[in-house]
Amino acid sequence: MKQLCDVDSMQWFHYVEWYFLLCVQARNFNLAQELYETAINSRRINLTNYHNKEKWRIYKAYIDYAQLHTAQGRSIGQDITIRTTEDLDNFVRELPTYSKDKRGFYVSIIIVQILFLLEWGNIDGIIDRIESIKRYIGRYLRRPEYHRSYCFMKLLLIMEKKNFDPVAVRAAGKRYYEKLTPSDNQDMSALDTLEIIPLDDLWVNILRTLERLKKQGTIV
Repeated sequence: MKQLCDVDSMQWFHYVEWYFLLCVQARNFNLAQELYETAINSRRINLTNYHNKEKWRIYKAYIDYAQLHTAQGRSIGQDITIRTTEDLDNFVRELPTYSKDKRGFYVSIIIVQILFLLEWGNIDGIIDRIESIKRYIGRYLRRPEYHRSYCFMKLLLIMEKKNFDPVAVRAAGKRYYEKLTPSDNQDMSALDTLEIIPLDDLWVNILRTLERLKKQGTIV
């Protein structure tokens, strides 16, 4: 990397970001974590704008979620102890304001928030976001380039409508899930619409988490 461009230059910073995203897409989360640390500990991060700083905060939440499910080789369906930092806890509990969303942040934020809220068994926190999701879908996700985000958000609405029952959610969401697969046709040049973790992978995780919560009695 040092041979390609000057360390802490804007070109270098963009290179780290793309490398990071490629590692996440390849499920190399350990290297992605190293690249995240490289980015946020660089001098460039202090010179960049709010948009870029917030983007790396979102990236961190997705890495935390991914590592949660790969820790010590445990599968998603197994009981796990979730450790949170204060920043992650605050990030998840903040209600995003889509009226100020200019870069597609809302979709990325609301998805990762719901992922963690579901892991924590905080069903009320998810329900609090449903009306906002409905409004956002109607206003912003009708364009073709947002088709996958539209389908995933519809799946989240189905999850709430079916009272988080894994069997009912899986059956009702099949049509939209099939529209999400395969995920290898993403436009890697469109950073603002790129899925940090493929949405079809996240839906599989959600279904497994619902099954775990049902088994634990968190979902009646």
